[in-house]
This record gives sequence, structure tokens and C-alpha cells, in this order.
Amino acid sequence: ELLPSEYKNTYIIQKRLEYKHKIVNALISASDRLLGRGEIQKALWFANRAFSLDNKREDVYMILMQIQIAAGQRTPAINTYFACKKFLDEELGLSISSKMVGMYNKIINDIKTDYNYDIMIRYNSIYIFRNICW
Repeated sequence: ELLPSEYKNTYIIQKRLEYKHKIVNALISASDRLLGRGEIQKALWFANRAFSLDNKREDVYMILMQIQIAAGQRTPAINTYFACKKFLDEELGLSISSKMVGMYNKIINDIKTDYNYDIMIRYNSIYIFRNICW
């Protein structure tokens, strides 16, 4: 962080925010490139770092969710989706993007198809039940 003890100088504060934005952009870009190369764990590290620096950007949630899906981390991906949805709705009054909804729906459909589960979503929690045919 640029001059962290300086909190009165508006120029320094503005530059600090500008640099933070650039760092997060670079982390997202690195995550995306690593994901494209199949280096999932490295991509996940960069995405988590971007999220820790700025969890108020939908693009950060999106890359994190994409990598979690690629890593087979469905539950964390669903949690990321709901965290993003809650933030956008409660803090900004916005709807989540159609791309995020599409990724979420793909996870849900994959669970239903792959494992023959029924899924119930209630109060931003997900309940998964095994279909048992006697």
C-alpha cells in the first residue's frame, strides 16, 4: 500500500486507490491467463489475492468463481455466487450479471445430472438431496 500512514493528503489517497485498482486488474489478468494454461492452483491463489484486496468488484467474484469451478470446488463457487449476489443487491441495488447466473446454473445442473440429486435453495443456502429409487 502506498504510504499507509498518510491519511490526510488527498493526492496520496487518490493514488493509493488508483494503484490498488491496477494491482487488482493485474491479479485478475494473471488468474485468467493461468486458468487458460490449466494452472488451476496458481490461478486460484491470484484470484483469492485479488478478492482479499477488493471484494467490491463483480469481475473479482467472477474470476474466482470460474477458477473454483475449474478446480472442482462447487460449494465454494456457489458461496462466491451468493456473496456476490448479496453484495450487489444490498450494497448497490444491482442485479447479478447473466454470466454469473449462467455459471451458477451450470453448477446446479451438473450436480443434478452427474449425481442424480435434487437441489433446494432456501435463504441463500443450498440443500442437496440424493434421489433414491427403490
